Amino acid sequence: MNTDEKRAFKNLLYEQFARIGKALSNPHRLELLEVLIQCERTVEALAQETGLPVANASQHLQVLRAACLVETRREGVSIYYRLASEGVAALWLSLRQVGETHLA
Repeated sequence: MNTDEKRAFKNLLYEQFARIGKALSNPHRLELLEVLIQCERTVEALAQETGLPVANASQHLQVLRAACLVETRREGVSIYYRLASEGVAALWLSLRQVGETHLA
């Protein structure tokens, strides 16, 4: 791999990391992740738990899904959201710990 190819690869990689950072840059989305650590839930249940209107919760969940942080499954007319992996839970818990240590 030559220098230009390495640079292009790094640029693409960091763009993907930035997508995750952007998805985490909203307090409502962080709260949704925290709730989803407990178990998968419907959009309606997540909206109720976080105090968000269903439409807003759905929009935030779509951002998290686009960043591959959550996954969905359909059961009838309901869509259930869950964390995409244990790594997402670890990411949220690490972010929370750093925030508590350095900002609280």
